[in-house]
Amino acid sequence: MDLADTVDTKEAADMLGISTVRIKQFISEGKLTPLRRVGFCWLFARADIEGLRGRPGRGRPAKGTAI
Repeated sequence: MDLADTVDTKEAADMLGISTVRIKQFISEGKLTPLRRVGFCWLFARADIEGLRGRPGRGRPAKGTAI
């Protein structure tokens, strides 16, 4: 896999609109599998992160959205 096809923890969090702490929770819950660890940061397949983007989130709907 080419490095262009990977994203680090911060990039993954930004893409998903969540915190890096939540990314680490996803890893521990088995919802996300990192490719490898580089220093203090995890690398993920870009396709895996993009796959998570399409999933509906749990919790409260965004403000201003109809149910």
